[in-house]
Amino acid sequence: MKNIFAIILVSLPIFLFAQTPTDPLNAKKELTRIQRKMLARQYVETLKDGILIVRLKTQDKAIKKLESILSRSENEAQKKRIRDRDLPKIKANRDELNQTLRTAFDKKFKLASVYFMPDTCTASFLSGRIPTCLTDATGKSVSGKVIQQPNFVVIDYGQLSNDSNSTITGIIASDNKFDMLPAPFPYFQKNGGFFVQLSNKRLTASMASKMVAKWQKRLITYHNTAQKGNSG
Repeated sequence: MKNIFAIILVSLPIFLFAQTPTDPLNAKKELTRIQRKMLARQYVETLKDGILIVRLKTQDKAIKKLESILSRSENEAQKKRIRDRDLPKIKANRDELNQTLRTAFDKKFKLASVYFMPDTCTASFLSGRIPTCLTDATGKSVSGKVIQQPNFVVIDYGQLSNDSNSTITGIIASDNKFDMLPAPFPYFQKNGGFFVQLSNKRLTASMASKMVAKWQKRLITYHNTAQKGNSG
């Protein structure tokens, strides 16, 4: 029986009105090294054979802001730009990225059952209500009753600040309070290599598949290492 649900927060790269996640180096500073290690083991163990929920970005706030400007503006050139360029672009980028991530996690992530949800449904999870917005990789509705316990891991696809104040893009792991998980949990998996980051390329299907596969491999490696440590 599945013993966890894991939400993966998936968001578009910083495009419009987006925010950069918290610096992991500042996360959970109150925890000791032993506590961090125990937390990492707990989340890796419960994630295995559990439920993984990918949170897809709706860009709801950005779209509503543009629609508000559109309804109030008297500048016809501005309204045309929003209607013909800005809104279609943000929706197309959102849909392309969400589909790319759906496919990558559906095909490459095998540690847990994978479901998806829009980010506008987050409040349901935080309030403890049974969510009604889960879907499978094809978009078909899934009963929220598949969730057995309120624990979850959060993965956000976005930009992560490091100690040099530069940014790299990838999937970022957080706990059931939406706080970034600390090391030694594999809390971050970057998208591509150094030159990919510099060129700021869009996330392709190939890049997404490699990113998810690498993160899963690191989870399995850490799980096996933790198991050996527990038996020693």
